[in-house]
Amino acid sequence: MNQIASNARGNIENYAIPPALNLLTTLCSERVDGCLKVAYKSFHFFIYLNNGQITYATHSLEPFERLERHLRRLSQEILTVNNEIRSQLRLLFDEEENNFVEQPKDHEAIAWLLAEKYLSERQAELLIQRLIQEVFESYLLIKEESQNNFISDIILTPPISSIELSSIISKCQKRLEIWQSLSPHILSSYQRPYFFTKSGSKPEEEKLGKILRGFNFRQLAALLNQDELELAKKIYPLIIKKKIIIREPQSPLDRLPFISVINNQNGQDAVKQEGDRDQDNINFPDFSNSNIKQKQWKIVCIDDSPTILNEISRFLSRDEFSVSPITEPLKALMKIIRIEPDLILMDVGMPNIDGYKLCSLIRKYSAFQNTPIIMVTGNKGLIDRAKARIAGATDYMTKPFTQSDLLSMVFKYLS
Repeated sequence: MNQIASNARGNIENYAIPPALNLLTTLCSERVDGCLKVAYKSFHFFIYLNNGQITYATHSLEPFERLERHLRRLSQEILTVNNEIRSQLRLLFDEEENNFVEQPKDHEAIAWLLAEKYLSERQAELLIQRLIQEVFESYLLIKEESQNNFISDIILTPPISSIELSSIISKCQKRLEIWQSLSPHILSSYQRPYFFTKSGSKPEEEKLGKILRGFNFRQLAALLNQDELELAKKIYPLIIKKKIIIREPQSPLDRLPFISVINNQNGQDAVKQEGDRDQDNINFPDFSNSNIKQKQWKIVCIDDSPTILNEISRFLSRDEFSVSPITEPLKALMKIIRIEPDLILMDVGMPNIDGYKLCSLIRKYSAFQNTPIIMVTGNKGLIDRAKARIAGATDYMTKPFTQSDLLSMVFKYLS
């Protein structure tokens, strides 16, 4: 047990090892089965053990957003895990009431992909290892005392992968050391870099501005098919020169622990000098492999409420979007045929014709067989998801939603 704990602690003196890690190393050394539930700032971490090895790790903040990001990266290599399959996964498994302890829905979704042969065993293992690593990178940043509860004899079925605790901690600590070297300019992998362009900007500036438009580092990594840490290092020179600004993580990810700031005055002075030097000599990072297309997307929004439509239009008031609001659902089909949108946002509860029926009608036209249709609903139950799927909806979004929710949904299908 002492060797496991020693390996887990590593050499990072700037990080306070979370108290729950002591319990976790004990559980691993005793080769137990179960789930360690760790309460932190009104949400929970869940770490699953089988014979003392880690089989999965997740937390209750947007688990499906996390899963979809990693699936998007895998989709660069695995053509079967496309937008349609990822949407089907959300419709099947993303539930508001998620019993994480017994069987987390994100793990169930991976098991389904494996059973349906969308993923091979090796690909599923790789996916789970990446998810575990992301969760542990946040878990190791916890400095406060936390409430720990171990529930024994919980085994995820089927057990897809298992990893030694010391191996996970070693990988995460190496990465956290590098993240920490980017402080205080970057304090979270969920912060959002922005690059604002002006009229007459150079082509490389325009491209960078379109890419850095509100995604956090991890979302950008999925879109660009790069490691988020390597991406942060690539744009770091522009951050210290104050050409790129960093905004805080969007809720609820702002509740995750932040990176500690290095207490190194010499290092900070060197960074300041680098930032002051050659302010106009900017080397723009190469994103030539970017999957973000540079075009203006046409989006149709159908809702009988002008207030909702105005809010959506305001949320999407960006150069890359052309938004067409439609308040009369009976006239929507003809307008959609004329506009030929790239994406359709549609309310479910509308007079004369509801969203499900209108969605079915749209799908009968061959031109819109593959057009993403997002159902906007106040409900998130099994029946609602089933009805949306039968009608041909690509995905659904629950009211009320934030600008971040809407942009994440739109960029998911238009990136």
